[in-house]
Amino acid sequence: MARITDLPNELLITICQILLPTDHKALQALFLVCRALGNSASTVLSEHLCLPWKLNLDCGLVKYISQTSSPETIRSLRILPKKALMNAFSIRMGAAYAHLNPLCSFLSSLPRLRTFCINLSGQNSHNRMFPGQAIDRILKDLPDSVVNLELDTEGAEGLQLQSDIQCAHICVSISKLLLRLESLRLRTFSMCPDLFAVLQRPESTSQLQVAVIKLQLLQDSRYCSTTVSHCRGSMRLSNGEPFTGDLNPNKLQPDELFNPLLHLGVAAKFPRLRRFLVLSQHGDGIVRIREVSTRTIMDFPFKRAHHCPLENHMVTRMLDLNYEAGNGQMFMIRDRDGLDYYGTHAEMEAALEASLAWEEMSNCSRLPPKIPSKEDRYKLDVSRLFPVEKLKRMMEERIQSGEFKEMKDAYWRMDRFEDHERAILWFRDS
Repeated sequence: MARITDLPNELLITICQILLPTDHKALQALFLVCRALGNSASTVLSEHLCLPWKLNLDCGLVKYISQTSSPETIRSLRILPKKALMNAFSIRMGAAYAHLNPLCSFLSSLPRLRTFCINLSGQNSHNRMFPGQAIDRILKDLPDSVVNLELDTEGAEGLQLQSDIQCAHICVSISKLLLRLESLRLRTFSMCPDLFAVLQRPESTSQLQVAVIKLQLLQDSRYCSTTVSHCRGSMRLSNGEPFTGDLNPNKLQPDELFNPLLHLGVAAKFPRLRRFLVLSQHGDGIVRIREVSTRTIMDFPFKRAHHCPLENHMVTRMLDLNYEAGNGQMFMIRDRDGLDYYGTHAEMEAALEASLAWEEMSNCSRLPPKIPSKEDRYKLDVSRLFPVEKLKRMMEERIQSGEFKEMKDAYWRMDRFEDHERAILWFRDS
C-alpha cells in the first residue's frame, strides 16, 4: 500500500488546504509526523497568518519575522496588537516601538502579500492607545501587491488627542493605496474626504470592488467617543490647542464622505465597484446604511437590551452564549420586513455588513469577502441572529415550566416578574 508521503507535493498541499478550515490544530500536528507532511503543512499555514504583537521581546511577531525563510508563501497577514502593548503606547513607553522597524522591514519583503489586516477585536478601551504614527508607518511600507485592506482600530488613536504627541493623518496614506485596492474595510478614530484625494487627479481610477466604512466606534459612551471625528478637529488638538475633555471635538457627518463618493461615482472613478457601504448611527437607536453603488439609504432600528439583567441572562442561557464573556450585552434589530432579531454586538455587526463582512479563520487570520455579482442587492444577514418571536415563545415555555424559577427569585420579586415578559417585547412597543 502506498504511503501518503508518496503523493506529489502539490497534492499534499491541496489536502492540507482542505483540512485548514475544519481543523487548524490537526494541520499543525503534521509537523510531528514527518518532514514531508510538515513542509506541506507549513506552506499552507503560512498562506494566512495572524501575528500577535506583544510588548515582550520574544512575542510571536518577532519570532516569526526572525525565523521565516519563505516570505513568498504569505498571501494574507493580520497584525493583532495586544492589550499590554497598547497600554505601553498610552504611557509613551519606548519599548512599545521596539518591534515597529522590524515589522515594517518584514512587510516590505513580502512579494505576494495580497491581504493585510489590523483589527483589534474588541481589545480597545478608554485607556489604551494604538498611535496613528505606527499605523501610518505600516501603511506606507505595505508592498505593492496588497489589494485587500482592513483597518479597524476601534478608535484606539483617540487617546493621542489628550497628549502632546503629533497625530498622524492616515487618511492620506490610505488614499495612496486606493488606486490598487479591491477590498477595503475601515474604522478609525478620525476620517475626512482626504481619503479620496488621489481620485481628484485627472484620469485616476480606483480598482475598488467592495468597501465598508464604519463611522461608529465603541458602544460605551461613558468612556470615549462613539462616533468618528473629522480629521481637522483631531489635527487641531494634536497641533497644540487645549484639550477640552471631549474626545469627539468635531464629529464627522456621514454625508461629508457619502456626497463626495457619489460625485466620484458619477465621474466613473470606481469602474469596478459592486458595493460600497457607509454605516453610521442616525439619531437615537437607528443604524443608517448609505449604499454608494446604488445611491440608496436604508435605516434599521437598533436597540441595546441593557435595562433587564435577568432577561439577558435567560436569553444567553437559551442561546448557549457565554453571559460573562459578553458582559451580558444583547441587542435587537428590526429588518426591512418589520421582523425583530436578537444577537450579540459582534453578530449584529456581521449582520449589518452582510455579505461584505470579513471572514475570521480558526487561527484568527481574516480574509476579505467574496465579490458579489452585479445583480445582488444589499440585505440584512439574519442567519446568525435569533428571531425575537421564537425567543419569546421559548422563554414563555421555560418560565411556565419553572426552569428559571431560581433566577426569578434571585433577581426580582414575584409581583414584578411579569416585567420580564414585557421586557422581551419592549423593542416592538418603542
